[in-house]
Amino acid sequence: MKKYARAAAIILAVLFVVFMAISLTFVIVEAGHDCTGEDCPVCAQLAAIGTVIRSIAALIFAVLTIMLASAAAGRFSATLKTQYTTASPVELKVRLLN
Repeated sequence: MKKYARAAAIILAVLFVVFMAISLTFVIVEAGHDCTGEDCPVCAQLAAIGTVIRSIAALIFAVLTIMLASAAAGRFSATLKTQYTTASPVELKVRLLN
C-alpha cells in the first residue's frame, strides 16, 4: 500500500508541475494580447489562472505556517517536559557524573 501511495504522490506532483508550466506559458504568451473588450476570453482565462495561483500560494502559506507552529509547539513541549520532570536521586547522580 505504501508503494501505491508513493506512486500516487509522484504522479500528482508531476501533474502539478505540468499544470503550472502550461499556465505560466499561457500567461507569458498572452500577456500582451489585443483585448477585444469587456467579454475578452483571454482576459477571463488570465484572471482564472491568477485566481488558481493565488489559491495555491495561500494554501502553501497555510501549510507552512501550520508546520512551523507544530514544530515550535513540539520543541516547546519537549523543553517543558525535560525541565519539569521529577527525577530520582539516582538520576540526579547520573546527571552529575556525565
